[in-house]
Amino acid sequence: MTTKRPTTRTSNFVSAFRDWFVDRAGAALLRLTIDIDPVPASRPRVGKFGTYYAKTYAKWRKAALPFAKAFEGPKLEGPVAVMVEQIVQKPKTTKRFWPKGDVDNYVKAPLDVLTKGEKVWKDDDQVVFCTSTKRFTETGEAPGTFLYWFPLAEEEDT
Repeated sequence: MTTKRPTTRTSNFVSAFRDWFVDRAGAALLRLTIDIDPVPASRPRVGKFGTYYAKTYAKWRKAALPFAKAFEGPKLEGPVAVMVEQIVQKPKTTKRFWPKGDVDNYVKAPLDVLTKGEKVWKDDDQVVFCTSTKRFTETGEAPGTFLYWFPLAEEEDT
Protein backbone atom coordinates (compact mmCIF):
# COMPACT_ATOMS: atom_id res chain seq x y z
CA MET A 1 0.00 0.00 0.00
CA THR A 2 1.38 3.41 -0.90
CA THR A 3 0.86 6.58 1.03
CA LYS A 4 -0.67 9.34 -1.02
CA ARG A 5 0.45 12.90 -0.59
CA PRO A 6 -2.22 14.93 1.21
CA THR A 7 -4.15 17.11 -1.17
CA THR A 8 -4.90 20.77 -0.77
CA ARG A 9 -8.35 19.64 0.35
CA THR A 10 -6.77 18.73 3.69
CA SER A 11 -5.27 22.18 4.20
CA ASN A 12 -8.50 23.75 2.95
CA PHE A 13 -10.39 21.79 5.61
CA VAL A 14 -8.02 23.01 8.33
CA SER A 15 -8.34 26.61 7.12
CA ALA A 16 -12.13 26.35 7.00
CA PHE A 17 -12.26 24.86 10.49
CA ARG A 18 -9.93 27.56 11.88
CA ASP A 19 -12.14 30.22 10.29
CA TRP A 20 -15.22 28.62 11.86
CA PHE A 21 -13.50 28.44 15.27
CA VAL A 22 -12.38 32.08 15.10
CA ASP A 23 -15.84 33.17 13.93
CA ARG A 24 -17.52 31.16 16.73
CA ALA A 25 -15.34 32.87 19.33
CA GLY A 26 -16.02 36.35 18.01
CA ALA A 27 -14.67 39.15 20.19
CA ALA A 28 -13.84 36.69 22.98
CA LEU A 29 -11.08 35.04 20.91
CA LEU A 30 -7.61 35.07 22.46
CA ARG A 31 -4.44 34.19 20.54
CA LEU A 32 -0.82 33.38 21.16
CA THR A 33 1.97 32.49 18.76
CA ILE A 34 5.04 30.58 19.90
CA ASP A 35 7.71 31.15 17.25
CA ILE A 36 9.68 27.99 18.00
CA ASP A 37 9.74 24.72 16.05
CA PRO A 38 7.17 22.51 17.86
CA VAL A 39 8.16 19.23 19.48
CA PRO A 40 5.88 16.53 20.89
CA ALA A 41 5.81 16.16 24.66
CA SER A 42 7.89 13.29 25.99
CA ARG A 43 6.93 10.95 28.77
CA PRO A 44 8.39 11.83 32.15
CA ARG A 45 11.27 9.59 33.15
CA VAL A 46 12.21 8.69 36.68
CA GLY A 47 15.84 8.59 37.74
CA LYS A 48 17.53 8.38 41.10
CA PHE A 49 17.54 12.20 41.32
CA GLY A 50 13.86 12.65 40.46
CA THR A 51 11.61 12.98 37.45
CA TYR A 52 12.79 14.56 34.21
CA TYR A 53 11.77 14.95 30.56
CA ALA A 54 13.70 14.32 27.34
CA LYS A 55 16.19 17.09 26.53
CA THR A 56 14.43 18.32 23.37
CA TYR A 57 11.10 18.67 25.17
CA ALA A 58 12.63 20.31 28.27
CA LYS A 59 14.53 22.74 26.01
CA TRP A 60 11.33 23.58 24.08
CA ARG A 61 9.37 24.22 27.28
CA LYS A 62 12.09 26.52 28.60
CA ALA A 63 12.22 28.47 25.31
CA ALA A 64 8.41 28.69 25.00
CA LEU A 65 7.71 29.85 28.57
CA PRO A 66 8.59 33.53 27.91
CA PHE A 67 5.92 33.61 25.16
CA ALA A 68 3.30 32.44 27.67
CA LYS A 69 4.48 34.85 30.36
CA ALA A 70 4.32 37.75 27.89
CA PHE A 71 0.62 37.11 27.18
CA GLU A 72 -1.50 40.13 27.99
CA GLY A 73 -5.15 39.26 28.29
CA PRO A 74 -7.72 38.02 30.76
CA LYS A 75 -6.93 35.00 32.91
CA LEU A 76 -9.82 32.60 32.36
CA GLU A 77 -11.55 30.93 35.30
CA GLY A 78 -14.13 28.68 33.65
CA PRO A 79 -14.29 26.17 30.78
CA VAL A 80 -12.26 26.92 27.66
CA ALA A 81 -12.30 25.87 23.99
CA VAL A 82 -8.85 25.64 22.34
CA MET A 83 -7.49 25.19 18.83
CA VAL A 84 -3.79 24.43 18.38
CA GLU A 85 -2.01 24.65 15.01
CA GLN A 86 1.48 23.16 14.92
CA ILE A 87 3.69 23.97 11.93
CA VAL A 88 6.81 21.81 12.14
CA GLN A 89 10.05 22.47 10.25
CA LYS A 90 10.27 19.91 7.46
CA PRO A 91 13.48 17.84 7.54
CA LYS A 92 15.80 18.11 4.54
CA THR A 93 15.00 14.51 3.63
CA THR A 94 11.89 12.60 4.59
CA LYS A 95 9.44 10.21 3.00
CA ARG A 96 6.71 11.37 5.35
CA PHE A 97 4.03 13.87 4.44
CA TRP A 98 3.26 14.86 8.05
CA PRO A 99 5.38 15.32 11.19
CA LYS A 100 6.43 12.43 13.36
CA GLY A 101 4.86 12.27 16.82
CA ASP A 102 1.33 11.83 18.12
CA VAL A 103 -0.87 14.89 17.75
CA ASP A 104 -1.94 14.62 21.42
CA ASN A 105 1.70 14.97 22.48
CA TYR A 106 2.04 18.04 20.26
CA VAL A 107 -0.99 19.54 22.05
CA LYS A 108 0.26 18.71 25.55
CA ALA A 109 3.43 20.80 25.18
CA PRO A 110 1.87 24.25 24.57
CA LEU A 111 -1.02 23.65 26.99
CA ASP A 112 1.47 22.78 29.75
CA VAL A 113 3.48 25.91 28.94
CA LEU A 114 0.37 28.12 29.09
CA THR A 115 -0.49 26.62 32.48
CA LYS A 116 3.03 27.16 33.79
CA GLY A 117 3.01 30.75 32.50
CA GLU A 118 0.06 31.45 34.87
CA LYS A 119 -1.43 34.17 32.64
CA VAL A 120 -4.01 32.31 30.52
CA TRP A 121 -5.89 30.00 32.90
CA LYS A 122 -5.49 28.37 36.30
CA ASP A 123 -5.00 24.88 34.90
CA ASP A 124 -5.28 23.16 31.54
CA ASP A 125 -8.00 20.94 33.00
CA GLN A 126 -10.28 23.89 32.18
CA VAL A 127 -9.96 22.93 28.51
CA VAL A 128 -13.18 21.09 27.69
CA PHE A 129 -12.93 21.33 23.89
CA CYS A 130 -9.66 20.97 22.01
CA THR A 131 -8.79 20.47 18.38
CA SER A 132 -5.33 20.33 16.89
CA THR A 133 -3.50 20.08 13.59
CA LYS A 134 0.11 19.37 12.72
CA ARG A 135 1.84 19.80 9.40
CA PHE A 136 5.19 20.56 7.86
CA THR A 137 6.21 24.07 6.89
CA GLU A 138 5.77 25.09 3.29
CA THR A 139 8.48 26.89 1.30
CA GLY A 140 9.34 30.20 2.96
CA GLU A 141 7.13 29.53 5.99
CA ALA A 142 8.46 29.66 9.55
CA PRO A 143 7.69 26.91 12.07
CA GLY A 144 5.65 27.66 15.16
CA THR A 145 2.64 26.98 17.33
CA PHE A 146 -0.53 29.00 16.93
CA LEU A 147 -3.02 28.87 19.79
CA TYR A 148 -6.57 30.18 19.68
CA TRP A 149 -8.92 29.95 22.65
CA PHE A 150 -12.06 31.43 24.10
CA PRO A 151 -14.14 31.00 27.25
CA LEU A 152 -17.26 28.87 27.13
CA ALA A 153 -20.35 29.81 29.07
CA GLU A 154 -20.85 27.59 32.09
CA GLU A 155 -24.21 25.87 32.12
CA GLU A 156 -26.61 27.26 34.66
CA ASP A 157 -28.57 25.09 37.08
CA THR A 158 -32.29 25.25 36.35
